[in-house]
Amino acid sequence: MEGGTQERRTHLRVPATLAVEYEIPGVAARPATVVDIGLGGTRLESMDPPPPGSPLTVVLQLPGARDKSRLAATVRWSRGRVFGLAFGVLLARDTHLIVDLMRSNLRSRPPPPPDEG
Repeated sequence: MEGGTQERRTHLRVPATLAVEYEIPGVAARPATVVDIGLGGTRLESMDPPPPGSPLTVVLQLPGARDKSRLAATVRWSRGRVFGLAFGVLLARDTHLIVDLMRSNLRSRPPPPPDEG
């Protein structure tokens, strides 16, 4: 990461693009887009990111789900229009749906270019 800060993420994240909303207590829901997602959290892009430390709920329709998921999270960092979230405890259903999404997105990624040397 920039500025000499050490990466503290312990869970794999994969690129994803999903339209979501996030809700902060006492504030109207705001739209955002998932940039990447994993079992530990997600990175979102929004016109109005909340400040670090903010508790919020991400509301999203995970692929394969009949109903929207509501994922409790805390903002860990914010830079420009992008901010990172750490999820709270996930329901088993949401854990499975996120794992399925990650597997699908990993399979659909092009292979890395061969080493040139």
